[in-house]
Amino acid sequence: MCIDFRFRENVQNSLKKIGLKSYDLVVYPGASSSLSSEKHSAFRPLLDAINISQNLHGIKKVVIVDHEDCGVYGGSSSFESFDDEKTAHREKIALARKAIEAETGLPVEGYLAKLDGKLETI
Repeated sequence: MCIDFRFRENVQNSLKKIGLKSYDLVVYPGASSSLSSEKHSAFRPLLDAINISQNLHGIKKVVIVDHEDCGVYGGSSSFESFDDEKTAHREKIALARKAIEAETGLPVEGYLAKLDGKLETI
């Protein structure tokens, strides 16, 4: 999940609605963007955090939550449409999924949070 305060409470409520009542929360600006390239400075530390969660708490999956109007992606205004914005997030989540699955063997779910906190599967 991204660090953006505008989404935290609503997204956590939405996660409960999809059945995630207890989980280890790892937050970083841009969420999937940070895990989409080994060259990103947060790539290894984020994978390490996931590995720790897997080893200590036996997590069974990883859930990535990106959000609309993310500053790391240049905000919504940098896209011509919401569909274009969603495509950018979908591409980064796909790269992050590949890296996480290769490292941990865990399945990965990806979501894009709207401003109201509602989650759209990506």
